[in-house]
Amino acid sequence: MSESIPLSLSDVHALASATLRANGLSDEQTQALADTVTAAERDGCKSHGLFRIPAYVQSARNGLANKSHITFGIAAGVIFGVKKYADTLLKVVDRHQIDLRFQHELIALDPGNRQATFKNMDSGEEVSWQYDMIHVTPPMSAPDFLKQSKLAASTGWVEVDPHTTQHVRYSNVFSLGDCSNLPTSKTGAAIRKQAPTTVANLTALINGRQMMASYDGYTSCPLVTGYGRLVLAEFDYDKVPQESFPFDQSQERYSMYALKAYGLPRMYWHGMLRGREF
Repeated sequence: MSESIPLSLSDVHALASATLRANGLSDEQTQALADTVTAAERDGCKSHGLFRIPAYVQSARNGLANKSHITFGIAAGVIFGVKKYADTLLKVVDRHQIDLRFQHELIALDPGNRQATFKNMDSGEEVSWQYDMIHVTPPMSAPDFLKQSKLAASTGWVEVDPHTTQHVRYSNVFSLGDCSNLPTSKTGAAIRKQAPTTVANLTALINGRQMMASYDGYTSCPLVTGYGRLVLAEFDYDKVPQESFPFDQSQERYSMYALKAYGLPRMYWHGMLRGREF
């Protein structure tokens, strides 16, 4: 008959740290994983707690963690547009020893030779990097039929008032979501706030009333920073945080990871797509 041994959270952290360090992980890697395991045990998510240690040990023994070099090229001059969340992401970059290169825009890929060419946005210089694996986020664009229509702004997106979502030239046209030029991140969370504004203003226009609903640019970006770790960024047009929970959402948390992994899909399929406002 097996015997259960109760462990405090400090015991969990110490056990995880000792095991990971003994199997060759660096202090930074050990700290990050031990923190994740402990947070999961604290939140009652056993699948991401001590249960994960054997898999982490196997990866360490394979030597993958210490053989990998990660380079992150980004065309922008900051890692994220809201400083409160950017500060946390920079700590993640340091923890994982990521080679972060600002003002580098990907302009060409040569898959046959595993070579990526970037343009330095400051100097105009083109540089090529070798890679074994590359993850690319391509530039977003409106469909051609919109870009080539009279509805489009110079950027190609449907040109609307940022607060009413009404077209700036055609009063009977409204646009929201991915094809509008609303100056905020194009996310499901943003659309969740845009849709009630559009409905209210469109209804008011049809009924000859003044449009009173106003969208403030709210959007949300769930930033996964590791196994069971997530920063839930929420902010408006002015890059001012608009957080939903009574704690600092700039901190990496398992609870926010669980919301992203298990809660938000249900909200999307059973709430947003059924027209429920929340």
